[in-house]
Amino acid sequence: MLEQRSHMSTEDMRYRWPVQAPPITDQMDMDALCYGAVAAYREAFDRIGDDHPWTRLPDDDFLMRLNAAYRPSASDDIRPTCAGVLMFGYEHEIAQLYPGYVLDYRRESKNGSVTKRIVSNDGSWSGCLFDFWRQVSPLLSEAMGGRAPDRSKADDDSLAAAAREGLANALAHSDYAGRRHLVVVQRADRIEFSNPGGLRVRASDAFGGGISDPRNPYLMKMLALIGACTGAGRGLSMVRRASERAGVPEPVLSQQSAPDRTTLVVFAPASPPKRSAQAAGPEPPPLADKPPEPVAAVQASPPAPAEGESGLGEVQVIQAAFVPLQPQPTQPQQQQPQQHLQAQPAPARTLGESEAAVTRAMSQASDPDARAALALFRDKKRIRRSDVEELLGVGSTKAKAVVAALVSDGIISAEGGGRSTLYRLKDAL
Repeated sequence: MLEQRSHMSTEDMRYRWPVQAPPITDQMDMDALCYGAVAAYREAFDRIGDDHPWTRLPDDDFLMRLNAAYRPSASDDIRPTCAGVLMFGYEHEIAQLYPGYVLDYRRESKNGSVTKRIVSNDGSWSGCLFDFWRQVSPLLSEAMGGRAPDRSKADDDSLAAAAREGLANALAHSDYAGRRHLVVVQRADRIEFSNPGGLRVRASDAFGGGISDPRNPYLMKMLALIGACTGAGRGLSMVRRASERAGVPEPVLSQQSAPDRTTLVVFAPASPPKRSAQAAGPEPPPLADKPPEPVAAVQASPPAPAEGESGLGEVQVIQAAFVPLQPQPTQPQQQQPQQHLQAQPAPARTLGESEAAVTRAMSQASDPDARAALALFRDKKRIRRSDVEELLGVGSTKAKAVVAALVSDGIISAEGGGRSTLYRLKDAL
């Protein structure tokens, strides 16, 4: 039986997600949903499970099975849940619940110019999560040399499936009540998924698989039912497995604090195979079944990184390991006119070693902890053993073994002795 919380304000409900029953909104009716998106979702659901008993249900009953809608009492009309509004609602309706809600996809060329952009609040489509998914996932699949995600399979270990998993992971784990946007940046050599909200499990557990704690479990359920993600804690382990099979660098998971933000980087093959028109799959159906109401101009997204930076100019990346960063001072977001959407380069990093030197050093290290420690040189010319302890969350014995191995392999050199020993990249001398 669904928990009744009609007396709660929208602000109260926003910070109670997730709970045992789907968070609800008593000030919206089913007109808040884009039924074009619902119909497209049902088509995807039917393709995955054509013998499923839900395929024969009317829309209202189907949405209640998804936890996208609820009925307050036997005599009342059904209403959308917060998860239902996010997945299928019009952007201007979603913004009433989550004022900071923005979904932003950018495809960037090698010189950093934006060649394609899809953003949720430009007023040209519904702006909901599912319509964002069905526009962006084929583009990511194609970038990785795969097919359109018409018939996703749980045992698909291709890079195309890894890219779709990364997108679904970002959608299901975003903190939509936060102040920042969900951003997907597709570059020639990688795809970066950056979502508001910190990790809810340790990164080693996330990559190991078997442990799942999604921030938005009902969104995860809806995505899993159409094969958009593997679910049940297997997603990131599949992404790592796909990267290993393809022979590309391991995926990178990193976190920023104040505000909390998580970034997953999935690397692309050097030359994605070209696909035929038949392999590309059908074009997605039209997105909206009625014109959306006018919306505000698109808010400025985080600037594109300077040459050599990873992430979105906000996040220090740690390969094969995860470490929370220290809180960083936040700057108030500024709105820009829509004609200035093209990302501007961020200032070049000056505190640490060059990206080329750090990448070269990381490629020489075979141990994941060693590669994680080497990432410290992105922000420092010299590091201490205590820095490695703090980064890896280990004791002095383990940290000493890590730095000793790097010294022995000729990747770093030591200066001084005892507790005051400093280490620097040998190639940077």
